[in-house]
Amino acid sequence: MTKKLNRDFIKILIVALVFVDHIGYALSSILPQWLYISFRCIGRIFPMVCYLIADSFYYTHNTKKFITTLLIFGVISVVPSYLLQGRFIFNVLFTYALSCYLMLMYNKLYRENTTQNKTKFIVGICIISFVVLVMDSLGIGPEYGLYGVLLPFVFYVLRNNKQSQCLAFLILFILNFLYSWISYSTITQWSLIQIFSLLNIVLIINYNGKKGKINAKYLFYWAYPLSMLIPYLIKLIVL
Repeated sequence: MTKKLNRDFIKILIVALVFVDHIGYALSSILPQWLYISFRCIGRIFPMVCYLIADSFYYTHNTKKFITTLLIFGVISVVPSYLLQGRFIFNVLFTYALSCYLMLMYNKLYRENTTQNKTKFIVGICIISFVVLVMDSLGIGPEYGLYGVLLPFVFYVLRNNKQSQCLAFLILFILNFLYSWISYSTITQWSLIQIFSLLNIVLIINYNGKKGKINAKYLFYWAYPLSMLIPYLIKLIVL
C-alpha cells in the first residue's frame, strides 16, 4: 500500500479534529448528548500527535530548543486551558516536553554502551514514572498522565519498526484503560470514548514520514492555545 499521508497533511488534520473536540467540550451543556459524544470521539487524535512529537524530536537539530519551545507554549496555553476547563492543569504540552526529556535521557545515557549509564537511565525513568503516578493520584499530574508521557517515548525508541510501535501503543492503551478502570472502580464514559483513539493506527501505518510542501513549522504550537481560546469565546457568545 502506498503511504500518502505526509507530516503537513496530518498536522492540519490534527488541528481540525482538536478544534472539533474542544468545541464539543465547550458547548457540552447545550449540545445533544449524541452530538457531544460524536465531537469528543472525533477528537481522539492524541496518539498521532505523540507520533509526530517523536518524529520531530528525531529530526530536530536542537533537542533542547525543541523541549524549551514546548515548555514556552505550555505556559502560553495555561490561561486558555483554564478558561476552557475551569481549572489549572499541566496541559498536554508539558506532557510532551517531559516525554522528550526521556528521549534526551535515552540518547545520552541508555544508548551509551556502558552499564553505569544504562542503569542511570533505568533509575531515572522509574523515578519520573513514580512521580507522575503520584501527581496523577493527587489530581495534579500532567495531562494524559503516565500514558501520555510514555507513548511518544515508546514511538521514538521503536521508530524503525511500525509494527512494534503499533503493538506498543496497543499495550500502553490497554494498561491505561485498566488503570482508569481500577482508579474509578468503573468503566467511565471518557474511557469508552478513548477507545476511538485506536483508529490512529490507520494514520500511523499510512504516514510516509515526509514533510510536505506547507511551511507549517509553528502551526502545532500556536494552534493548541487557539483551539481552546476560540471555543471558549464561542461559548461566551452562545451561552
